[in-house]
Amino acid sequence: CIRDRPTKRARARAMPLEDRPLFLIGSPACAAWCSWRALNDTKRDPEVVRRERVRAMVHLKFVESLYREQMENGRYFLHEHPGWATSWAASLTAGLMEDERVKRVRADQCMYGAKVQFGSSLGTPILKPTGFMSNGHALLESLAERCSRKHGHAVVSGRIARDAARYPDGLCRACLLYTSPSPRDRG
Repeated sequence: CIRDRPTKRARARAMPLEDRPLFLIGSPACAAWCSWRALNDTKRDPEVVRRERVRAMVHLKFVESLYREQMENGRYFLHEHPGWATSWAASLTAGLMEDERVKRVRADQCMYGAKVQFGSSLGTPILKPTGFMSNGHALLESLAERCSRKHGHAVVSGRIARDAARYPDGLCRACLLYTSPSPRDRG
């Protein structure tokens, strides 16, 4: 895992410098930031919880530094985390959102085709509120679809939750369709 190995972080840091991608997409591991995990942490070994939080902060700090580097070089980033993840209130994320170039939107993944992939609930939409943060404002517009609640949703737990960690094709297309920044993004 990149967040745990300094050599992998060094390689990952070198890639944007060498390849100069127009967009850098980050989706840090979210288990330590899960709102359910926060509730359950009160019942877990405090030292284990502390170590997990330190590892998660190292990773968050790492991607935040890559995002800032992208902006400093006139390029773009996209950060994704669950809509209710506690990471949105972390000082690193909150500090990045204070930058006037950075905005955040919420998307409901059912609007991009997220659905149960197995069993008796096969095909049932999965709401999965997701936060996206970027300095690419036109990209964020394409990622801000909210559910009208005209359909039901599956309860996301167990295997459904594990499967929902994979982006639905519609969400991938929404990210890929945005290939050149609009003039207002350059401002």
